[in-house]
Amino acid sequence: MISFTKTVGSIRRCMMRKSKNGRKAMKHLMIIMFTIYIILIVWVVIFKLQFSAFELDYHRSINLIPFYYSNEVGIGFHLKEVFLNCLMFLPFGIYMKAISDENSSRMTVLLGALFSIILEVIQYIFAIGATDATDVITNTCGVAMGVLMYDILLKIIKRGNRLNVAIISCSVLFMGISIAAIIALIVGN
Repeated sequence: MISFTKTVGSIRRCMMRKSKNGRKAMKHLMIIMFTIYIILIVWVVIFKLQFSAFELDYHRSINLIPFYYSNEVGIGFHLKEVFLNCLMFLPFGIYMKAISDENSSRMTVLLGALFSIILEVIQYIFAIGATDATDVITNTCGVAMGVLMYDILLKIIKRGNRLNVAIISCSVLFMGISIAAIIALIVGN
């Protein structure tokens, strides 16, 4: 925990500088965090948390009817999946708004929808999961919620630098938890 607070303190000192280099460093760090986030999303959605393509369950299905579910699995499972999809794509909207100065909220949501569609098409082409219209809708809703959250926090904090430092700090914490979970998965296998 001490190293985490030291890391966050170092990031904060570096980023809070009003110099051009401080803002540039913050943007670079945010891009690195966004890239790691995208890699994690691809690993979760495409590779299903597997470390080898040989371990994937190969099947191809497509559901183009939004929020249509077969009766094989209970409604609780589907509600949880909708919630987790929204939650998983929420950072996409936050990162995109933080990284780009010119990106409008609408463009960010459209890019998130496009990214979600690309993931679903990859699943269909390579027969590595169910391609589902519901996933595209809920992922896009997650991106929109992230955009809204960023815009609201920006109005409350009123300083983009402070908000970006908070985002980076939360990202460092999340990445640490993710790395610990990945190590646990590796050791568990």
